[in-house]
Amino acid sequence: MADSDHTTTLSTVTRSKAIAGGAAKAFSPGNSEIASDTAVFVWSKWRAAQDEVDRLCRRQQCVEADHRAGVGGVDDYAAALRAEKTAGEQAIELLKRLSQTPAVSLAGVAAKLDAVLGEGQPSEDDDEFPWPLIRSALADLMRNGQLDEPLVASAAAAPRSGAGNLHDHLR
Repeated sequence: MADSDHTTTLSTVTRSKAIAGGAAKAFSPGNSEIASDTAVFVWSKWRAAQDEVDRLCRRQQCVEADHRAGVGGVDDYAAALRAEKTAGEQAIELLKRLSQTPAVSLAGVAAKLDAVLGEGQPSEDDDEFPWPLIRSALADLMRNGQLDEPLVASAAAAPRSGAGNLHDHLR
């Protein structure tokens, strides 16, 4: 436990939620294309899995702090760490599935770009290539596809802290 870096890596799991800046709006629930686009469905499952990872990350950090303060036991810490890792692995599988699922609408393409920004972008205002271009393309899709009503909080619209990504965290 003393050599554990889970406190710092744990926060990397929470990073990707609101780093896409202007892409805070997602997909219109009234859009019939969205209802039939499997990519949007997989994206929404991935987003929910990411939210669970974030929740378990916060729980694990609290358990670790309690343990260091002499309040909790090693078993509590190990269980919290296992739960977070399992949820992270599920999120990664959904991300892989999303990458293999063809988008059949602009919303599906926007969902994929949102996942890229949410998982890969180091910060919401990172000006290094390719992040500004990806943010711009997503904003163009949102505007041109009239995808302006929030369906679900986008991966790019919720705060995450730290650096790295979910893949790095689970290694």
